[in-house]
Amino acid sequence: MGDELVGYLHFTRENGVVVLDSTHVDESARGHGIAGQLAKTTLGTFLGENQPVCATCPYIVKWLESHPGYEAILVAHGSLAGLGDGD
Repeated sequence: MGDELVGYLHFTRENGVVVLDSTHVDESARGHGIAGQLAKTTLGTFLGENQPVCATCPYIVKWLESHPGYEAILVAHGSLAGLGDGD
């Protein structure tokens, strides 16, 4: 794996909220905890910035079920339309 890109967590911004919409890890790198590390690092960064986050990626939604501590920044997907002016 070294320095090569083997995975990413894609997000967009919608009405001032970061929307985590997909996580991808190359097949050759799966099973090494990379997706979990992407989730932990990304959510930890946004938690530190007090940045509202909405998880629509099935992996991230499932990961959050067993990793408490991010509730303060989580926003339900259905409530995005009523937030802010957009970015």
